[in-house]
Amino acid sequence: MRPLTARGQATRDKLVAAARDVFADRGFAGTRMGDLADAAGVAHGTVYTYFDTKEDVLLAVLDAVRSDLHAAMTVPSVRDPIARIEAANRAYLDGYREHAQLLQVAQEAAAGDVRFADVLLDLRRTHVARVATAIRKLQSDAMAAPDLDPHTAAAALCGMVEGFAAHWLGRGEAHDEVLATRTLTQLWVRGLGMPARVPPRQQRPGGAVAGPHVLPPRPTRPAPTRPAPLRTTRPVSPQPPTPAAPRPTPHKEIP
Repeated sequence: MRPLTARGQATRDKLVAAARDVFADRGFAGTRMGDLADAAGVAHGTVYTYFDTKEDVLLAVLDAVRSDLHAAMTVPSVRDPIARIEAANRAYLDGYREHAQLLQVAQEAAAGDVRFADVLLDLRRTHVARVATAIRKLQSDAMAAPDLDPHTAAAALCGMVEGFAAHWLGRGEAHDEVLATRTLTQLWVRGLGMPARVPPRQQRPGGAVAGPHVLPPRPTRPAPTRPAPLRTTRPVSPQPPTPAAPRPTPHKEIP
């Protein structure tokens, strides 16, 4: 294809922008090329100047979606490792929410066209690779269980977040956003064998951790002692005093 003129590029961009809304609203099977032309405000024949099929239009739409989601998968520069996991989960969920309908359309189209399956697979591979790198860093800082395989652990954790996002944001499952993000982070932390929190004294600039991470033991509180039950005794009736025995009278001798 010859390079587009500035005007031609503007028309193509207009078509792709309109197609995002049409595909999200009607799905893949319910969208026709004429619908795309109508939404963009151009003649029906104009669409074929830039795209041969609606599959080609959807692939152009998903290119932008893929770029946005790749940006959402970037590990945030947060010092605390647990806060970093939470920020990463929140960023991924926010990115998925923005493109949830189009990702569902891509799943629909992938049933009949391997190119869409490749788009979804690329997103999955990128997510897993970045998380695996982050897990290796946590292990090198003695912040994650050393016996975990980073790639396998990343694949499992990413699958959890991706599946949760698909059901919640793509299919309408009801969840509280704050609780969902916190719960996903708790599952990551516990699944990786990380401590529940990171004492500030062990953090170095840049997020590194000084030495093996061992949390100080929690102060133990003495078990409460229950007062001994009061012993109740039945009142004793006073006894009358015992009369003293009579003293013997001395005998007088008779002369």
